[in-house]
Amino acid sequence: MLCPRDQGLALLQFKKSFSITTTSIVHPVLESWKEGTDCCSWNGVECDIENGHVLGLNVSGSKLHGALNSNSTLFFLTHLQTLDLSNNDFNSSHIPSQFSHLLNLTCLNLSSSNVVGQVPSEISLLSKLAFLDLSFNENLVLETTSFTKVVQNLTKLRELSLSAVDISSVALYSLMNLSSSLSSPRLASCALQGKFPDENFHRSNLQLLDIKNNKDLTGSFPRFNESSRLWFLALSFTSMSIYLEHDFFCSLSSLKEMYLSNCNSMGSNSAFLGNLTQLTKLDLSNNNFNGQIPSSLGTLEHLNFLDLSNNSFGGLIPFGFCNLTKLQFLSLSSNRLTGIIPSQVHNLSSLNQLYLFNNFLKGALPPSLFSLPSLEYLFLENNLFSGHLSQFQYTSSLKYIDLSSNLLDGAIPSSIANLVNLERNNKLEGPIPSSTFKLINLRILDLSANKLNGEIPTSICQLKSLEVVKLSDKKLSGSIPHCQENLSNDVLTQDNQLMSSVITQNNLLTGFISQLPSNSVMEVVHFSNNLLDGLLPSSLTSHTSQFQFRTLNYLDLSNNLLDGPIPSSVSRLVNLSVLILSSNNKLIQEIPPSICDLKSLEILDLSNNSLSGSIAQIEDTFPSVLGTLPKLRVLILRFNKLHGSMQSPSTKLSFTKLRILDISNNVLNGNLPSKFFMNLKAMIDVDRDMEYMMMKYYYYDYSARMTWKGFEIELVKILTTLTIIDLSGNKFTGKIPETIWKLKSLQQLNLSNNRLTGCIQPSLGNLSSSESLYLSYNLLTGEIPLQMVDLTCLEILNLSYNQLEGLIPQGKQFSAFENSSYLRNLGLCGFPCYCISAKTRKK
Repeated sequence: MLCPRDQGLALLQFKKSFSITTTSIVHPVLESWKEGTDCCSWNGVECDIENGHVLGLNVSGSKLHGALNSNSTLFFLTHLQTLDLSNNDFNSSHIPSQFSHLLNLTCLNLSSSNVVGQVPSEISLLSKLAFLDLSFNENLVLETTSFTKVVQNLTKLRELSLSAVDISSVALYSLMNLSSSLSSPRLASCALQGKFPDENFHRSNLQLLDIKNNKDLTGSFPRFNESSRLWFLALSFTSMSIYLEHDFFCSLSSLKEMYLSNCNSMGSNSAFLGNLTQLTKLDLSNNNFNGQIPSSLGTLEHLNFLDLSNNSFGGLIPFGFCNLTKLQFLSLSSNRLTGIIPSQVHNLSSLNQLYLFNNFLKGALPPSLFSLPSLEYLFLENNLFSGHLSQFQYTSSLKYIDLSSNLLDGAIPSSIANLVNLERNNKLEGPIPSSTFKLINLRILDLSANKLNGEIPTSICQLKSLEVVKLSDKKLSGSIPHCQENLSNDVLTQDNQLMSSVITQNNLLTGFISQLPSNSVMEVVHFSNNLLDGLLPSSLTSHTSQFQFRTLNYLDLSNNLLDGPIPSSVSRLVNLSVLILSSNNKLIQEIPPSICDLKSLEILDLSNNSLSGSIAQIEDTFPSVLGTLPKLRVLILRFNKLHGSMQSPSTKLSFTKLRILDISNNVLNGNLPSKFFMNLKAMIDVDRDMEYMMMKYYYYDYSARMTWKGFEIELVKILTTLTIIDLSGNKFTGKIPETIWKLKSLQQLNLSNNRLTGCIQPSLGNLSSSESLYLSYNLLTGEIPLQMVDLTCLEILNLSYNQLEGLIPQGKQFSAFENSSYLRNLGLCGFPCYCISAKTRKK
């Protein structure tokens, strides 16, 4: 069998019209496409056995990059029946109308291919199509005319996927005209609006319906005829109003999979679920179901997946659940469940994952829970489980345990050593038994926030697969163990080539900081709040350790007893993104200019030390130098001995990512430079999506100690939207730069305890996100601008101890500010003080 020459040439020309986006070799599918060979032997090409015509072409995920043009030789292949171009990059090109030339197509897949614009109505001419997938092209639009033609003309269509395609302009009554052959419409995230037609639920051949994430869709489920056979239902609406009728579910006796997650208005009686006798998968998560979990679910003998998480179910876990011997996944987390885990849990012989966290479950944990033969993941955190952990039997499957935030006490059972495949052992109570360190496959050891005491056993060095050690918030003491006593510089992780993190803050560890972990793949070192002393270890920054710490990303040695200078060789930690050496350390001398070589640095906290030197001594201007750090988001140098003046940044790119600046309580002086604040782009406009500054690991968030709304606090999690400037406690003079008032996303500004003069400009009203504003203890004059009334987010205002005069603005939040906000401004009058100067004179 040989393919016709013209068809082989057409395929080769099609290949040549694209660049192949790969860093190494051509994708395997296209590597076999070579001139002079039979195209029927090429990967991804299917030919007719009799005459060699190309009938099928599958280049999905072949890393094609370039425009899909109307003159493409692809459209010469008129015998094509199946065509899969999905998961490529067609560079935001439009879908050519020439697809209509391929009249024999039964399958067309363009999903995730970066095509944009209107779907051509000519697609409706492909009358033989049984499968059409245009999904996940987010800039693709299917308007009413084209949609109507598609649903009317494609009478053989069985599967239609338009997920993430914009069909917001399509009138929903058009869905009533879908071909009777259509069994699997996928219309998720399509911006559908209005009431979903009830008639669509009466389709006798419907096997799958997916209309999730259409937030403006409303509707209700009607009664179903007994002839309806729905095999798969995915209705994960964002905010769709759904009303369920009992007879609807009674008619679905053949239903095998049902996904109703994220239906915010769900909340009716769920006892009907027991009628779905053939059900294998049920997902009702993230809804408003309440009451008790129906015991009838325990009769669904075919069920292998059950997710009822993030609802308001209360009461006990039904004992009938223990009869679901085929169950592999069970999540009842984040509900209001009470009572105990049924002792018959040992019957769940197929269970692989169990999630019961965030409930009010109590009592002792049944030993048989830890010996389920297939169980790998066990999450029981944030409950009320109490008592001692019993010894349990051997199981080879368990990989992950989380028992944190419960009421467990006593010793960790020595039988934990039998869990040879354990990868994470999270927050178990009691002393650290030596048997723990027989877990040769353990990757994550997290025993934080418990009541462990004593020393860290040296047998920890036996855990050759260990990646993360977290022993925080307890009373461990002694020195960091050596793994080989004959090596004086050897440390905790010397023999663990996979070790990436050591987190042992909030203990009583002593000894020289030279005992820091040293490893070729170390990424996190967090030893804060201990009693470690001495100089910063030369092993950390020496030339010989440049490769040992090439991956170090996070270094926190704060609140120890360190002294001496910061070595200039710190610049060798080229991947460092967080450097925290603050609080109770006694680091001295100047900040080394080489710190500016840490181009990945995002957080720098050197506060509460004795660092000195004028700002001009560090390459003329301190802010300009640190401004060369392109990723710097948090800079905290409070409570040091920095002096000199702030200078304007040397480039327009300086400090553009900075969101927190705290250089309070130093001896800085001079005027505040206007151009410096103009560069703070991240404070002018910040993305309001709430997320936390955190590393790529789930187990540690960036934190910092600072003054927030008048209180000295530890911000354990720092929102990426948080924006703070604190220049208080210095000797700055001159006027407040007008450019500060342009920082519309600034949430806290503290300029108190300086020597600033001039008036408060009316442009202060631009600080629309400001929640706290401190201008006290300066020499400011003039009136309080009326524009401050527009600061509707303002919770704290302190203008005391200045020379302000005139009436205090009235209205909105200003009615809540007390006299303490305006103290010792003798010329101010109005509510709440009426006339401060008059009262003062009377006294």
